[in-house]
Amino acid sequence: MEKFVADTKQVIVDFDPFKGPVIERILPTTEAQREVYVASVMGVDANCAYNESVSLILTGKLDRASLELALIDLVRRHEALRAVLNTNGTRTIVFDEVQVAIGYSDLHALGQEERNKELKAIAHKDMTTPFDLVNGPLFRVSIMRMRADEYVLRLSGHHILIDGWSLGIMMAEISALYNAHKKGGVLKLPPAVPLSEYVLATIDFAKSTEHAAVEQYWMDLYKGPLPQLDLPVDRIRPKQKTYKGDRIDLEMAPDLVRGLKEVATRNGASFVTTLLTSFEILLYKLTGDSDIVVGLPAAGQSDLDMKHLVGHCVNLLALHSRIDEERPFAEHLKARRTGVLDAFDNQKYTFGTLLRKLRVPRQPGRIPLAPVVFNIDMNMDDGVAFDGLVHRFESNPRAFENFELFLNATGKDDHLVLEWSYNTDLFDAATIRGWMDQFSELVRQINRSAASPISELINDLANEHKGEAPKAEWKGIETEIPLNKNIGQLFDEVVAKYGDRTAVVLNQNTTTYAALQIRVNTLAGTLIAAGVKAGDPVGLCTERCTDMVASMIAIMRCGASFVPFDPSYPAERLAFMFKDTSVNVLLTQRPLKDALPAHSARTIFLEDIVHSNTAATTSIGEVDSAAYIMYTSGSTGQPKGVIVPQRAIIRLVHNQNYLSFGPDISFLQLSNISFDASTLELWGALLNGGKLVLQPQQKPTLLEIVETIKQHNVTSVWFTAGLFNLMVDEHVEKLKGLKHILTGGDVLSVPHVARALRVVGPGVLINGYGPTENTTFTCCYVINDEIAIRGGVPIGKALNNTTVHILNGDMKPVGIGEKGELYAGGDGVALGYWKRPDLTEERFVDDPFGKKPGAKMYRTGDLVRWLADGNVEFIGRTDDQVKVRGFRVELGEIENAIGTHADIKDNVVMVRSDMPGAKQLVAYLVPKAIDDIEQAVDAQEELIASVREHLRDSLPGHMIPTAFMVLPSFALNANGKVDKRALPVPELRSQTMHAQYVAPRDPQETALAVIWGKLLGVKRIGVHDNFFDVGGHSLIGIQLLAQVEERFGISLALNSLFQAPTISLFSKLLGSAGTNVKWTSLSAIQPEGDRIPFFCVNGDEANHFIPRYLGNDQPFYGFAHQGEDGSPMEFTTVEDIAKHFINEMKTVRPIGPYLLSGYSFGGIVAYEMACQLAAEGHEVPLLAMFDTFAPEDYIAVMRQEEKVYEPMKRVIMRQLVKREQNKGRIVTPKLRHFHIIDTYDKALQIYTPKLYNGPVTVFKAKKSPGVLDMGWAKLVKGQLHVHELPGDHYSLIKDPEVKQLVKELAISIDLAVSKHAVEAV
Repeated sequence: MEKFVADTKQVIVDFDPFKGPVIERILPTTEAQREVYVASVMGVDANCAYNESVSLILTGKLDRASLELALIDLVRRHEALRAVLNTNGTRTIVFDEVQVAIGYSDLHALGQEERNKELKAIAHKDMTTPFDLVNGPLFRVSIMRMRADEYVLRLSGHHILIDGWSLGIMMAEISALYNAHKKGGVLKLPPAVPLSEYVLATIDFAKSTEHAAVEQYWMDLYKGPLPQLDLPVDRIRPKQKTYKGDRIDLEMAPDLVRGLKEVATRNGASFVTTLLTSFEILLYKLTGDSDIVVGLPAAGQSDLDMKHLVGHCVNLLALHSRIDEERPFAEHLKARRTGVLDAFDNQKYTFGTLLRKLRVPRQPGRIPLAPVVFNIDMNMDDGVAFDGLVHRFESNPRAFENFELFLNATGKDDHLVLEWSYNTDLFDAATIRGWMDQFSELVRQINRSAASPISELINDLANEHKGEAPKAEWKGIETEIPLNKNIGQLFDEVVAKYGDRTAVVLNQNTTTYAALQIRVNTLAGTLIAAGVKAGDPVGLCTERCTDMVASMIAIMRCGASFVPFDPSYPAERLAFMFKDTSVNVLLTQRPLKDALPAHSARTIFLEDIVHSNTAATTSIGEVDSAAYIMYTSGSTGQPKGVIVPQRAIIRLVHNQNYLSFGPDISFLQLSNISFDASTLELWGALLNGGKLVLQPQQKPTLLEIVETIKQHNVTSVWFTAGLFNLMVDEHVEKLKGLKHILTGGDVLSVPHVARALRVVGPGVLINGYGPTENTTFTCCYVINDEIAIRGGVPIGKALNNTTVHILNGDMKPVGIGEKGELYAGGDGVALGYWKRPDLTEERFVDDPFGKKPGAKMYRTGDLVRWLADGNVEFIGRTDDQVKVRGFRVELGEIENAIGTHADIKDNVVMVRSDMPGAKQLVAYLVPKAIDDIEQAVDAQEELIASVREHLRDSLPGHMIPTAFMVLPSFALNANGKVDKRALPVPELRSQTMHAQYVAPRDPQETALAVIWGKLLGVKRIGVHDNFFDVGGHSLIGIQLLAQVEERFGISLALNSLFQAPTISLFSKLLGSAGTNVKWTSLSAIQPEGDRIPFFCVNGDEANHFIPRYLGNDQPFYGFAHQGEDGSPMEFTTVEDIAKHFINEMKTVRPIGPYLLSGYSFGGIVAYEMACQLAAEGHEVPLLAMFDTFAPEDYIAVMRQEEKVYEPMKRVIMRQLVKREQNKGRIVTPKLRHFHIIDTYDKALQIYTPKLYNGPVTVFKAKKSPGVLDMGWAKLVKGQLHVHELPGDHYSLIKDPEVKQLVKELAISIDLAVSKHAVEAV
């Protein structure tokens, strides 16, 4: 509600408008120039990233005077070389004449080493010295004499006025002018095209009828989800964009160049298109993303037939290609030929316009849409011919780089040099060299067999052993393990050897092996007395505790198998498990009783089983008998139980090659026992005499995990890939000292692995791969070398006593580098699926390679290939199974569950990696009543909430989609299946269709429509039109409520508009409201959902837009401004307001953690609330500031923007406020508004903020004044994250800018919550 828009001020300055060079003309800048200007003023590095530079090495007798005259003539010829920009980058100012400063350095007397050093220093200074865009010059020249007959002519200019085409023209004209001056003649060059002609042509095009057709081409090209090219970086991306760069040049072998030209000719494509297409294939190989975008600079001079124009006429074409790796390269090339030609035909549509039209989000640390650029500068020196001199052309490397990767192809004929410029904050030189080698090899493969599928070409990269048979030992090695004893017997042996040693630790409580065995015997005796016999499944539902461990051993000691029941699972899923397993006995704890559905099993409470000196029971059962039945997601809609035998557990933790198990191991037990990683944690310790440390909290914070590791000297941990990434981001230094960090469950992030590797050293990190059906791990890869994982982390080699076979569709072994399905065999293979003989027969097949009679292999469904060193590389899946947060998820099970909802006609669920944050499950819904629901956003949101609630009844939390989107129908592909490529990316957690107009349906809605329309200035208001979407804001809202009170006699709080922002909903609210509605500061804007509630202080319009886009699963509460109804403001200091808000907040959430936020002044109140909550011992994992200045800066901005008449106005307004207050309350809306702001200003003047040690996230509007952190760095001693977002103070929290705010906020919320409470699976 405060004003932060700067006013124009007039200041007297000493300025002579006639001083300086004569202005020849002033031109508007093009959009592309303005984009470069905005980027350049971000800092010295950014400015220098646009330095364009080339050199000509001239050998022979140089006439230096003629060369300098030629340079002077060149500047006179071209407007761009005599131009600068105005202070805001909107105008190009061309002078009639400028002085050319030509630097000269005579280095020929120096020794070669010293000479090269000086030349390098000159080059470095040139590329690290920014151009002054306002004062100029924007073009500089230097001449270096290297030897008696060798000179270097260096030409440099800023890209805002000089592009690559221009440099070619300039070099050719310099040589022609030089020759003319040397001969004393007059040279007649073709007339130089004025820059103004190009500018006018771009303006004319934007107004032409052709513009719409060209725009449609680009819109069609980007129909569907927006691609985001994610190159595998070597380190965590900086939060803000950086420009540090370097360049490595690679001369491609002439035979490769000739071969690629032949491929181009055979397929009717140009060499440029063929080279570009090859580069796109490399990007596909590096990223694994079939949606590729590459920027290609296109010269406007050529398109507009202005070939002698020097200027910034380049436009970046965002070339979009989709790669089908089963398609032959030759066919793909022909399609790309058409695609590239079409793009050039439509090149007048500027890149900046495309970004705006597509609404591409601008992320601070990323380049939008096209972070990778491919450029051709072949034959740059065509037309260069100096009389009496031999020349050689060189493209000078930049010291700073604007793009993540810029590949420039230069040279002529068969001499091709590939210049790889890259951001050094993202990539190491070794990575770039590796990509260069891969590209050369890819070109070699294309030349050899362009008719081969793309998949074969990329599989062949750096694989000279392609097709060779894998070595026998790669498939698995047998070692001696004790398969002649069951787990109970093995545990007895451990107790006999290590009885006095600690077996289990929980908090400060320790249990020795001897004591644990006594408890095991007690529990086993109880189970036998309850009728448990060999082969029975026994239910187990406990919190993490010592009895959980003893129960597992006791159950197996009876020859039975345990079935873990997770109390957090939905009742419907648990009921299915009870019915499916028919367990007769359930071991559990009293506090968990109510979490379980009705069942027929006999319930035994562990608390009721007293310790006794029960005689040791004999451990019965064979190693092939079932140890446990663990349920995983099922494609048919029902989970399936995997029967894991005891031998599989023994094989996992005895005599292994990935880990040295022994009595010195101390394993952290963090995983849910319904997840098979717990098998490793439990038995890796207990079957080897080690120590098992139980994580005390069921869902611990990251800090609690690292504290447990430190407190109990844990040596070995298992983290899911997601949890591992969080640990590396937040506590990587605290991982130092661990001997084994096993991680997996999903593809590992190379930057996170590399960062951790630098801290913990080689041999500690282990990538573990394997399905539940082969007992936790099938393969493991011990990470020793950062270079070896640059292209991705392999899943490694087979565990001991495990076999790995990679087979084709005919179940025949494939060769090295060839793709196939992984089949796992050996002692880790499960016995099958519980009561699912059909599925068991399908997935557990006879092992034709096995030595044991009746041996089985498990078909994993994973596509993999052998690498040349014997490791296995994961490629993807053969079906719709995915991994989410380490859990295996069948998308079909979710779709089946959604399909049972009464209002859903059709649905599709998919995993998206192109949304903010980690990959997410997204559900697309087509309602049955599409005609009714399409008109009402409210009804669509209700449907999404209903579907989400429906899923909670049947699916565990990790299977509930993060985002939902309502669509009228699904597009189908040529095979009649849903075209998943065409499904849009949900911008937010839930997304609805646009509302259509529906007229008022009764007198009350009609009366409301009249009020709304008058105040909003809208003639036709529909009952489903949103107040805020059609221009409403807080001040109008106050006026609206005053008129509602006058018309209907009902007084409502401003928050009622946020709760009911449409006439339809507001009318219902009026119908249920009485005349004595009690005003409260806190309002439940969106109370539904299971997430931690989000509280926003004085959010104004944010209280509508943010919860709307955060989705119906995020509870959202808003604090209103006091006094909005005209009543007195009871709390008038920042401290008191904060305390009052905390008291009301605690009625909703008595204890933390708290997610707090505030807008403008509300951010300062939220800050004080966080300080008070922290002092009380509460956790505040997120404190978000929406364009809020720190108090000191806030006051400074208010004073800076205060008008001369403001003090007098305040005096008068305060008197008017007092007069109305004396009558009972303030009636006039504008006086209410003034009184609120005036009270806040007074509160700020006397507020002394405290330092705060917690995390703070600032969301700053780009157009707001002041420093990026808005002054909070002086107060915040914890982590301070800053996001600069489009818009100003007011538009930041409204459409369309608020969508970008919510995207970043949603990530911040998820990250804060994940750091607070980790679901450790």
